[in-house]
Amino acid sequence: GVKIALDDLGAGFSNLKRLAELPFDVIKIDQNIVKDLARDPIKALSLIRTVVQIGHDLGRDVVAEGLEDEGIVEAAWQLGCSLGQGYGLARPMPAAALVDWVRTQPFRGSNGGGL
Repeated sequence: GVKIALDDLGAGFSNLKRLAELPFDVIKIDQNIVKDLARDPIKALSLIRTVVQIGHDLGRDVVAEGLEDEGIVEAAWQLGCSLGQGYGLARPMPAAALVDWVRTQPFRGSNGGGL
């Protein structure tokens, strides 16, 4: 089926009431918030934890964008992000290589996801 995502949460004006009202399946945390894990971890941890909690309470998957290295990937999983996006998971690849790549990956995350 088709899923709808709210992209770049935190990148501009976001109305929290809309999170509950709009019919989307996935919340994507903007990469600038995720990158703040290295620059301003206290602020970033608080924001990401809050978005993850709200997303899960509303029955949404939560994607962390901008996962550029293993440390940030691990932090996103520990904070409860169910999915991730970024070079720390994989570089762009041809479609033909995707199936083999997926077979070699350890899937993890709060819902058994991870990609």
